[in-house]
Amino acid sequence: MPVSYPQPELSTAGLVAVSDLMPLGDVVDREQSDIVAESVSSLLCRFRTASRGTGGEELNRSPALVIPLHSLTDYNNGRFNDPHCPEGAPSGMAKLKEFPSPGLSRLDYPFVTISWPDERSEERATVLGLLRSWLAANPLFGERPDERVVIRSPAELREAQSRFFELLPRLDVEIALDVSGSMTAPPRSLLVRLRETFPDIKPLITPRDDLALSAFSTVGRRTRVRELQPAAGRAEFDELTRSVAGTRAEGSDAPISDMIMNLNRRAGSPGRALVVVTDGGVFDNERRGESVGGTLARASNVNALHVLALGDNGCDRSPPRAGKYRECVEAGADMRQALRHLISSLRGKDHR
Repeated sequence: MPVSYPQPELSTAGLVAVSDLMPLGDVVDREQSDIVAESVSSLLCRFRTASRGTGGEELNRSPALVIPLHSLTDYNNGRFNDPHCPEGAPSGMAKLKEFPSPGLSRLDYPFVTISWPDERSEERATVLGLLRSWLAANPLFGERPDERVVIRSPAELREAQSRFFELLPRLDVEIALDVSGSMTAPPRSLLVRLRETFPDIKPLITPRDDLALSAFSTVGRRTRVRELQPAAGRAEFDELTRSVAGTRAEGSDAPISDMIMNLNRRAGSPGRALVVVTDGGVFDNERRGESVGGTLARASNVNALHVLALGDNGCDRSPPRAGKYRECVEAGADMRQALRHLISSLRGKDHR
């Protein structure tokens, strides 16, 4: 039975779940191969969509979801409000069964007051005191918490996060950014959207990861590949973000095979995964007799190709996925989610 929970890198509830599960042995999903979601609500939404066989997802086995009890109750009662989910109470495979465990942690929402020296008010303090007393007598989740159940401290959660990062497969990735003129075409520059969204993947990057960044396009009828950032992990991620923010469009679409072979010479053994960020135009510019699949077969230092397709064309121009060409992810309107999905997908594939 697969065990799913929100991504610990992005969700406190997910981090609490991991801190409870890690002592049980090989239960934590190191490769994030099951339902991947950034929050409790998105996990429940993806589960419901997959259980209905819609949205391109399908459940091969019934998973165990580690989520807060009040979220499960709201979900089963149809009080789960998410604009991306089907409305109403779930039924059949989509309905969840509750299996409480006395060994799991309790989530708590402590009452915290904030005041400033120049804005102290006895009336305000009295009202806040009454609210605190009312919440103590009327718990938000409908029942008084069991004081015997552990609440993880911030220090415990930070330690759990460090241990979880050590479990994750290491990323060794070259990001190739298409900087041709079409990437800045109106009405909304794709490069600008990428600059605004790229910092959101920082929580997914571990200290052991190694990300490199290059830009490519055709300039003066020749494919130009520029190295923008040779190596970056979690500590250097802000510098990597500045490199992305500093990119400027130049030239036209370059054949993707030219870029692959250029980076193949630079990568060296044992090779790394290649992520191409493009609006799709690069797939229409292969030289006669060249193909993405054939080039990848010759590129011994590139062990996998992933494509993040921005803009309206999506993956329409992409050749069939086969061999080292693992996937093409369409960013659509939610580029942040597409970037996070891509990182999780890279993490879940064996590129060694």
